[in-house]
Amino acid sequence: MSEASGKKSNHLDPFTPAAVVTVPAAKALHQAISSINWADKQDQAKEYVQQCGKAAIEYAKEHPYQTAVIIGSGVIVVCPGLVTGPALQIIGLTSEGVRRASLASMIQSGIGNVPAGSLFAIGQSAAAGGAGVTYVNGLAQAATSLSSGSNVIKRCSKTEARAKL
Repeated sequence: MSEASGKKSNHLDPFTPAAVVTVPAAKALHQAISSINWADKQDQAKEYVQQCGKAAIEYAKEHPYQTAVIIGSGVIVVCPGLVTGPALQIIGLTSEGVRRASLASMIQSGIGNVPAGSLFAIGQSAAAGGAGVTYVNGLAQAATSLSSGSNVIKRCSKTEARAKL
């Protein structure tokens, strides 16, 4: 109640206990959730998942290369070490150090004394299982995510352009 007018105010006093506000909202939410027929929703969800699965299989048949890229991107984001470990080995960065007569050995000979914190040092650290693993794997995940995201945006903009025609 407002002291000046003697009328009840519509806004809450900053000292109103949270329970006064949240308990009615929680009751309303509980009633809304309780009124849902979950058995029907379960059947609808099952049907939706089956439709999505069929659509995914159809897409994979029509676009095998894109499907391989999508799956590969997912693998890199979820388990980047499956790609970064072998990639480091291929260029010559191994757990024992730089492999002789490799791309990494040529780069190292050009650098000379490798500075701490340089890209080469981070690569060496990653290959040896050190702190560089975090950087290399994070870079692989970020690059894959950005690439995949830009492709999605590109495809969506093409779809929108076609829809406008």
